[in-house]
Amino acid sequence: MGPLLLYQATRDLLLAVKGEPKFFLVSSVLGSVTKGPHIPFKNVAYAGNYFARKANLEEDRIVVVPVHPGWVQTAMGGGPALKLGLKSAPMTIDFSVERLMKLFDSTDKEASKGGFLCVDDKGDSPW
Repeated sequence: MGPLLLYQATRDLLLAVKGEPKFFLVSSVLGSVTKGPHIPFKNVAYAGNYFARKANLEEDRIVVVPVHPGWVQTAMGGGPALKLGLKSAPMTIDFSVERLMKLFDSTDKEASKGGFLCVDDKGDSPW
């Protein structure tokens, strides 16, 4: 419910922006509606990702997109890495932030098509 409530609370502000306003939902590829089921971990699609896709299709101007910041070297990313026998997650925070900023700046309605965006170790790739 959090992403929906935040979107509802900010929608009027977004519509007041000149140009094409953007609302990005930080998510995980594990919760991707289309990619998640093909990942070899137990997971479930996130309702927020479905909401973002639906909102993007229904909004005329606002870009609404879920984005996966990558497998980042944080406390949350480190646990699964250790379980898989790795020393850490593969992506630094700085690299992830740099790639996220590129996505934020370059994504528009036409490019996103309401799809799931992902930062990976090869750059930014739309799912």
